[in-house]
Amino acid sequence: MKAIEMTVANRRACEFRRWVTGETSAFGRRYSESSARQYVAQLRNYRRKLAPDGIIAAGVPDDLFELGDLLSFNTAVEEIRRTEGYEDFLVRNHRNFSAAVEMYRRFLANS
Repeated sequence: MKAIEMTVANRRACEFRRWVTGETSAFGRRYSESSARQYVAQLRNYRRKLAPDGIIAAGVPDDLFELGDLLSFNTAVEEIRRTEGYEDFLVRNHRNFSAAVEMYRRFLANS
């Protein structure tokens, strides 16, 4: 098995995943490890699914875990939302991306 380089983004993704599993959902249950992994995947793979041609505003990273503060994250999300096809992307992904965005916002606000 290939070792994963522990970049800041990788470390932040691991911390986020742990944090999510400690949070309680609106239904009063803790989020599962599976849900946490799905949120991580949404924040890491959004570009491939939203804009396969790679056209999203300059300065928005491929991996949203590169953003460690709320201001830069919110700015990037606003740029992503302006991307052509964003609403279709949300529907295709059952709005999982927007759920992941909200969870990461909470994580950054609590960090």
